[in-house]
Amino acid sequence: MLKRRLKGFIFSLDTEKVGFDQGSWKRRFDSDSGFTELDDETYRFILRAKIRANHWNGTNEMLSEIYQGVIPDETVKIFFIDNQDMSMDVYLTGGVIPEVTKAVIRQGYLNIKPEGVRLNAYTGSEGDNGIFGFDVNNHYIDGFDVGSWSVKL
Repeated sequence: MLKRRLKGFIFSLDTEKVGFDQGSWKRRFDSDSGFTELDDETYRFILRAKIRANHWNGTNEMLSEIYQGVIPDETVKIFFIDNQDMSMDVYLTGGVIPEVTKAVIRQGYLNIKPEGVRLNAYTGSEGDNGIFGFDVNNHYIDGFDVGSWSVKL
C-alpha cells in the first residue's frame, strides 16, 4: 500500500498527465486520495527493481542498466551523478513519469544504490523532454526552447 496521498493519478480523458497510458483506472474500493492496493503493473515494476538490484555487480554500467530496466517507458532516460562525498543524485528525463511511479520512488522502494552511499534525491523534468541546461544539448539535457525545469519527484 502506498502511504502518501496521491492527486492526479486517476484516468481522465482530456486531462494532461492522466490521459491514455498515463492515468490509472479507479477500482471499486479505491479511495479518492490513494490506493488500497497496487495494480499488477506497478507491483511487477517494484519486483523487477528488487530482482535487478539483487543481481547488481556494483559497476556504474550495470547500475544504469538497472535503472533503465525498471522504468517501463523507453522514452525516460535515467542518469546518476556521483557527488564524490558518499552520496548520489538520480535524474529521470525525456518522458512523463506516472504519479504512481513517482509515489513508489518517493517512498524508497526504488533506492538502488551502493551500500553506504546516501541517495540525495530523484529529480525529473517537468515536461517530456530533457532537463534544461545552459549551453548543453545531449539526450539527457536540452537548452533554450526545448529543456524543462527539473523538479524533485
